[in-house]
Parts: sequence; C-alpha cells; structure tokens
Amino acid sequence: MTQNEKEAGALNPEKPEKETVGALLRRTRLAKNQDLRDIASYLCIRYQFLEALEDGRYKELPGEAYANGFIRSYAAYLGLNSADIITRYKQEFYSQSERENNAYTVMPQETENIVPAPRVLIASVILLLVAFGLWQASSGKKEEIVPVNVEPVDSIVVVEQSYPLPPEEQVVSQPAAEEAPASVVPPVPPVKPEYKEESKEDSADTATSSSVPEVPSAEQKTEQQPEPRVYGQRNYKPRLVLVATEDVWIEITRGETILFSRLLNKGDQYMVSSNKPEELFLKTGNAGGLEIYCDGKLTQALGPRGSLRSNVPLIPDDFAAKVVEDIE
Repeated sequence: MTQNEKEAGALNPEKPEKETVGALLRRTRLAKNQDLRDIASYLCIRYQFLEALEDGRYKELPGEAYANGFIRSYAAYLGLNSADIITRYKQEFYSQSERENNAYTVMPQETENIVPAPRVLIASVILLLVAFGLWQASSGKKEEIVPVNVEPVDSIVVVEQSYPLPPEEQVVSQPAAEEAPASVVPPVPPVKPEYKEESKEDSADTATSSSVPEVPSAEQKTEQQPEPRVYGQRNYKPRLVLVATEDVWIEITRGETILFSRLLNKGDQYMVSSNKPEELFLKTGNAGGLEIYCDGKLTQALGPRGSLRSNVPLIPDDFAAKVVEDIE
C-alpha cells in the first residue's frame, strides 16, 4: 500500500473500528496538512520509523526506549498528550506480541519412509539371534544353593543379673543456728504504675497509619512524572521565562546556530538570555502548551493548542506590551 492510499484510508475510514495509536497520529497529521517526510526531517527521526509507527509495525522500531522517545516527540509535535499516547502504545504493543505468540505453531516435520537395505535387515536378524542364544545359555545355568544346617534350640533361658543398690544416705539433723534478732524494716507502700493516657483519636490515627499502607495512585503506577527542571540558569539577566504547561517541544536559535532544542515536560522552564535578544528566535510545535512570562508577568499566548509557530522573535520589550494584566 502506497503512502497516498494510506492517507486516503485515514481520511475516509470505512468502518468505525477502535482507533490505534498509529491511526491517531496519521489522522492528526493529515488534519494539520503536514507531510511525514518534513516532520521526520524536523524531528531528526528516520522516515521509516515514523512510517512504521503510523502503520502499527511496532516490531520494526529500534527498542522500547527509542520508541518511547519517538512517540513522545511526534505526539508533542502534533499537540497530543504524550503520556496518554505512550500508555496506549504499550498496551497495543504487548497485546500484539501476545497474539503473535499464541498464533505461533510449530509445524511437524515431514518424515520420509526409509526402507533399509536387505543387508542391514539380515545383519540385524543375525545379531538378534546371537543375543537370544547368549541369553538362553546364561539363564540355563542355575547356581546350587547349599542349605545351612541350623541346630534347633530347646529353650532360651533369660538370666536376670541383680546389682546391689547403694546405701541410703542418712540425713543428720543439725541444730539450727541461733537466729540473730532481725532489724525491723518498715513496709514500703506499693508504687502505683503510671499510665500515659492517649486520646482515642491519636490511637485511632496511629492504628490507621500503621495498619493501612499507602497505595500508589494509578498515575504513579503507569508512569511517574519527572520533576520540573529549569534550563538556561546561566543566561545573561533573563527577562523572559518560558514555562511548559504540558509536554511541548521548543527550539531557540541565534542566526543559523541552535542554542537550545529539547522536549520540555509539564512544569519545565527555560530562561531566555537578554544578550542581543533581537537575534534570538523561538520555534515550537505546540503554541498553546507554552506560557511566556516577561519580568514575572504572564503575556498573551502565542496561539491555540497544537498550533505550530516558528521564527518568533524573543524581544522582551515586545512581550512587555502584551502582558495579560495590562490588557485586561
């Protein structure tokens, strides 16, 4: 099937079946009127891998770690939720592997009817006859068993041997020593143990905390979100700060030089240098997933979620005129 036929089938599905990850990525890309080769060149991912991903041929992807990175970058470029896409991809990958393992059967090997040569048959018969004769000869010789004459015993006499018992020790009673007058010690009153009373609420809280372990949430089980990171902390007097509200890919360039190119996770920040800001430009694949702060104030969004923006000049004075508070 050619690429044009795949794209036509994605735009005009015949049956409303459950949409796979590859079909979702292809449909989103075609809705944005993007070419797969341009996206592969833009994300620095081989075209064959993106094509295999859209076709659902997950076995052709180069390992799970690389596949997750490709899917995360591709989904963020199209403005989709990367975490949900990766979760669905893992489910489809494991179910596909399980189906292939169940469908795999070992075909029985075909055996040919091999007729032995007459000489082999004759030799086998002779060997069997010789073995049978040796067995008959060895089994015919019986060893004579000589009986052992045992004299009968009339009776068995049990002799009981007595041993003298040791003489009993005589206990000599000695007069008790004269008891010295004991000093009178006043009785000590018993000390009542002190018990520290605990409130019922404290004991109940303690029992509850000790008996009931913490159950991780479903999101922690599936995939733990990384802690937010701050990039560009060494930049010169940053006035502009880029904050990712969801997974978003950005690229900062100065002329033909790429200063920063990375997929920002939700909560990550990038501090833009104020050194010659008129030479800095921003490119992003999800304008709605990026917030820009100028001197600590939120500015207008670059565009809706999932929209592409390129060659955006990062001049602080231009963003200062687009502060949301001043506009309101």
